[in-house]
Amino acid sequence: MTVDGPVGGISVRGSSHARSDMPNQDAVGHAREGAWTFLAVADGHGSSRHYRSDRGATFAVETVLTLLGDLARRSTPGEIGRALPTLAQDLVAGWRERVEADIRLSPLRERPGFESHVVYGATCLAAAIGPDAALFIQIGDGDVLAAPADGEVDRAIPLDPHLIGPGTYSLCQPDAIDRVHLRLFAPPHPWSRPDFVMVSTDGLSKSYPEDAQFLAVVRHVRASLRTTQLPALLRQLEPWLAEVSGRGSRDDATIAVFAAPDVGESTNRERNRVKMQF
Repeated sequence: MTVDGPVGGISVRGSSHARSDMPNQDAVGHAREGAWTFLAVADGHGSSRHYRSDRGATFAVETVLTLLGDLARRSTPGEIGRALPTLAQDLVAGWRERVEADIRLSPLRERPGFESHVVYGATCLAAAIGPDAALFIQIGDGDVLAAPADGEVDRAIPLDPHLIGPGTYSLCQPDAIDRVHLRLFAPPHPWSRPDFVMVSTDGLSKSYPEDAQFLAVVRHVRASLRTTQLPALLRQLEPWLAEVSGRGSRDDATIAVFAAPDVGESTNRERNRVKMQF
């Protein structure tokens, strides 16, 4: 578990990976710069073909957080909007640069280019929350959710109807740039200043048979932040996340959460030991 002010993250290894002695192939990260907060998760694909995907997931998180930090220096929505046309390209290129650097240090048997990138295949989901804008990024499966102060939690990036079953898009695909979804919200849109954001790998949502059940759980997490500060809530969520994955997807499961200060501020300190029961 890691926490930095209004943002934190947790990741648990799936029971299927534990049984086969595989590492956790998810990654999570977050950062802050000035008035901006960034959070990201990534999911390495994990099959024998993607045998370095744990590194690929780490590279995905590192790359997107670096890009978002650069964007924060252009702090107006208009300037960020002008950067969007190249953001997907920069994300894919930055990830591939890290992959190539790793291959130079530890060569592969695969041929250079696409075949070697497949070894590192991973998804990437991220958000940047500023004083007057919110940017959401996704390639592949997983979930990007947000809520304005006076609204309900919903998907900031809708589910892709072409992703059915275990299939996913990936940073390793030749057409990865075309698979990146970007959404920027600026005033007066209520999501330009969300009080809650959560990005999660698919190990969580695929542990529930119905999407409505998953969304209800995320809404419960947000509601809990009104009585439980983020560090305490993440400590409660960590064993719960392992339990949910263990009886559901059995996959690695990872979340990163942003809570605006007024959401995380407790109004009843005696309720800080709320148990997570879903």
